[in-house]
Amino acid sequence: MFTVTANGDICMDDASCSDRNAYCFKGRCTCLSDYYDNNGFLFGGDCFHVDRLKVSGITFESVNTTHSNVLWTPSPVASNFVDEYEVFWRVKDNSMDGDSITKGTLSRSAVIPNLVPGKAYVVYIKAVNQQTDRDSERSTFDYTEIGSSTYKHYNAPIALYLVF
Repeated sequence: MFTVTANGDICMDDASCSDRNAYCFKGRCTCLSDYYDNNGFLFGGDCFHVDRLKVSGITFESVNTTHSNVLWTPSPVASNFVDEYEVFWRVKDNSMDGDSITKGTLSRSAVIPNLVPGKAYVVYIKAVNQQTDRDSERSTFDYTEIGSSTYKHYNAPIALYLVF
């Protein structure tokens, strides 16, 4: 007899998990690495792709030659599933090491310090989900750019160039 198992419940193999985006991990149905369980540790949740947690609307304000404030809009479903935001930045041409800071779930902005005048930077904002699947981090990111080029927009992912 073949039994279909809900997320979080005991399983024998991948085929026994009812969600097509889940697999049998350490004897329990668990979402695949690019998915999160919308029911947390409770039984019976569904696996959704982490792109649903991605930030949008990345913009900059107070840009000067040494720092900038980056702002973002969290996903509408992020409040229950994002544990923190990681903001990374690096010089676009990779000529210098990057840096990062971690912000809490209520944060919508971060100050990027120690910018070098005349350099273009790429800024990544990663929504981190650690709570909905045991032993695994689920995360997704979006990025944008600040630099010495003209102001441009690209559809996906968002790219924004600002003049220092």
